[in-house]
Amino acid sequence: MNKLFPTLLACALFLLPAQPVRCADDTGLLNELSLAMEEEEVKVSEEVDRSFPAQITRNLDLSVRLRGSHQFHNARDLGGSVDQDKQDDYGEIKIEFGSSYENENIRLAFSGWLETGNQKDTYKGEVGLWQDNDRRRNILEINELYLTFPISDLSLTAGKRIIENSISTLYSPANRYNSFDLNDPLDPHQFGTWQLALEGDTSDVSWMLALLPVFQTPKTPSEESRWMGGSSADGELAAYYSNTAYSSREEFYAAFREELYFFEWLLEGEDGEFTSWLTEQLLEEFGWVSTTSEDISVHYETPDEPSVFAQAKTSVGDWDFLFSAFHGPSIYPVLGLDLDRATPGVALTVEHPTVTQIAGGLSTTWKELEFHGEALFNISDDGKDDDYLQYVIGTRWTNESLANKIGLYRIDCGLEYAGEMITQDQDASGYVISSREIRIGRNDIIAGMVLHFTEDLRLHYLADFELTNKTNMNRVGLGWDITDNLNADVSAEYFNGPARSYYGYWNRQDRVVATLTYKFN
Repeated sequence: MNKLFPTLLACALFLLPAQPVRCADDTGLLNELSLAMEEEEVKVSEEVDRSFPAQITRNLDLSVRLRGSHQFHNARDLGGSVDQDKQDDYGEIKIEFGSSYENENIRLAFSGWLETGNQKDTYKGEVGLWQDNDRRRNILEINELYLTFPISDLSLTAGKRIIENSISTLYSPANRYNSFDLNDPLDPHQFGTWQLALEGDTSDVSWMLALLPVFQTPKTPSEESRWMGGSSADGELAAYYSNTAYSSREEFYAAFREELYFFEWLLEGEDGEFTSWLTEQLLEEFGWVSTTSEDISVHYETPDEPSVFAQAKTSVGDWDFLFSAFHGPSIYPVLGLDLDRATPGVALTVEHPTVTQIAGGLSTTWKELEFHGEALFNISDDGKDDDYLQYVIGTRWTNESLANKIGLYRIDCGLEYAGEMITQDQDASGYVISSREIRIGRNDIIAGMVLHFTEDLRLHYLADFELTNKTNMNRVGLGWDITDNLNADVSAEYFNGPARSYYGYWNRQDRVVATLTYKFN
């Protein structure tokens, strides 16, 4: 439907003769008509109300999304003191908004959303704007709010804005400078980043240099959430622990590291309650501390240092290029461990280490195929994290002619391989766990396909196959543009893999998700 107007316009142009024959009188008449139309356009443009209220109203983007899900499996019973959310059915409403105002001296833009739902311990009645260290969602989120000032051929932007740093289509190792709300890991909300950015165009190169004064920690699921429920071979968390005797100190320490690797992402639990409980269980297994919570302290360090970011984009022939550089706190945390054997006691510190990152990407097209590649090299200051190279290579194919022959409107397919090379292991004193096991895209095949039955009806599929641990996530669904403004989607999500793998931990999270979205503009 969204192509109806350009299609009709193309048909109208096609019906016009290629070289119309006109006499002199016709030409004069056309000139007079053209002049009259230009005067009318000037008159109309002068009458457009450019006041602040008028522009905000005219540029307003507004949409409402209703989303519901049903879990196919019952939640795990973790026991302990955690008041788990064991619901099978969830619902939420999200109202997204955005608008802008500009004159010859300034441009103001903002966007955000209102959101609430029935998930336990997920929403709070506050406004998210500056640095927000609470893992819960804000009912009102001001996601972007920035001013742009033209300065000769440059522009200066101050405020909160999303940074786009990607050339890849399905997975991007370089696009990591915005934080996310991961309360529902399969429905992430991307946050804007506070910045003071200078931007410009030099020859064929567009560039940006930005100071990022605030680090926004990612929001993680509640300790009560089903996403924290996990799974194991026999259905009990205790199955993660055994009474195995370790033959050497090295084997003992390797097992300890393996356990901490897996539970590292849980260490951002609110008030440390869930964290302490899990850590007590873990360390009791290795006989280092008693099960009293006083023996264990967990501290989450929020970075207070600013970051700097630079980016350049250009095109040469059929090739597009992206380059970027970053210095500041990493979005991936590491774990510090201070053991006091005399007390005994354990102090755990979750920290976002300072890193330097250099990234680049390129893409080109050939006939119906698009090819792209992207890479990021991470250098950790002081060895608190690994030094590593993450990369992705992939292709995308869009076809209508073959699709028409088999009764479809269009086919869109994408396939990528994401990998990682570690050039230097974490070696800082007192830091025992790097970000290795929580970094995504280390050895993955990502595939996506959309079969368009008509312009408005489509079947879509997305999968991530993590090859190292033989675990995978699959999403398949049906989307329908009911009108130009109303869209419906029903999808099923499945998770598979060993209990301690990335997606195997969620293998009781299989669900069906239904979404209805209405756009007012």
